[in-house]
Amino acid sequence: MFTFGWPVYLATHITGRDYGRQTNHFLPSSPLFNEKQFFQVIVSDIGLLVVLSLVTLWGYYTSFLNVLFVYIIPYLIVNFHLLLYTYLHHTDLRLPHYPSDNWNWFQGALSTIDRDYGVFYNTINHNIGNTHVLHHLFSKIPHYHAVEATKAIIPVLGEFYQFTDEPILTSLWKTKKYCRYVDDAPHNQVLWYK
Repeated sequence: MFTFGWPVYLATHITGRDYGRQTNHFLPSSPLFNEKQFFQVIVSDIGLLVVLSLVTLWGYYTSFLNVLFVYIIPYLIVNFHLLLYTYLHHTDLRLPHYPSDNWNWFQGALSTIDRDYGVFYNTINHNIGNTHVLHHLFSKIPHYHAVEATKAIIPVLGEFYQFTDEPILTSLWKTKKYCRYVDDAPHNQVLWYK
């Protein structure tokens, strides 16, 4: 998951919403995008092809080891970090899940948790870890207002606001041990990890 999860998700949308047809982040006609974004996806795809071509040329003219240590390993570290954050923000025993006939945008937005990763990680990640609930509700608020905006929404959300300050490794261990699957029995209106 932490090595190949992000590229596989982008290419297949495997853990995302089922649109009933091919869905990925590189196909301009994908249901993820509207008509205005069609050209933007093409430009992004061209940019990715240019970068992959340049990395290939770099490896050809220097060495694979050079590209491995300077580009691929740092990429995998960033990939690991991104997947760890995403996984921990959307996986917790306290987070509800909803069957499609009982889901709405607001419930989906609140199906996440703020995690305090400490001053260092919160700072280098622009507080996305400890303001993730806000990000789901108001994704256009700039990161430099996220902490104050989170403080403002906590009293409004009350019991629906989820937060933990347990260490990252403890959270990772708990989620891998206890968050195995959600019970999708048809009579359930809210689904919980088992």
